[in-house]
Amino acid sequence: MTQWTAPEFASQPQLLRVSDAEREQAAALLREHWLAGRLDAGELDDRSSEVWGARTDRELAFALRELPALRPGSPPARGGESSSAITSLVLGIVGATLFLVTFGLGSIVALPLSATAWGLGRSARRRPGAPGRGQATAGLVLGALGTALSVLFLSGCALVLL
Repeated sequence: MTQWTAPEFASQPQLLRVSDAEREQAAALLREHWLAGRLDAGELDDRSSEVWGARTDRELAFALRELPALRPGSPPARGGESSSAITSLVLGIVGATLFLVTFGLGSIVALPLSATAWGLGRSARRRPGAPGRGQATAGLVLGALGTALSVLFLSGCALVLL
């Protein structure tokens, strides 16, 4: 079988075409580096454009220049996996306490606190293997309870005013 390799290209490393899946992995790595604080928003936009325009593995590697190697799907190197679970729990406690202590009059403030706790707890529970799953669950429950009570109280106030 004959090899159709030109002599001038035989000494250079072969360039390989990249797939859409490889571009998506590189874009995910860029987002993780952005979340870790290694890139600012402008750099993320520029490098993302480079990733989506890359045809070869060399162009893809160039878009990831000066960044430490991460596996796709690995958590950002900021160690904040359980911080959203803790934040969810704290906001849930504050929102529910504010609602109960003020006998519902603090619903205007308790509602956004509780809704945020609910959302953070839900997202923290969805991360596979993330620590603080119990805290996230508690924050989710307190947030959902605080949100429901605040909405009911504010709806009751709106009905009285009509």
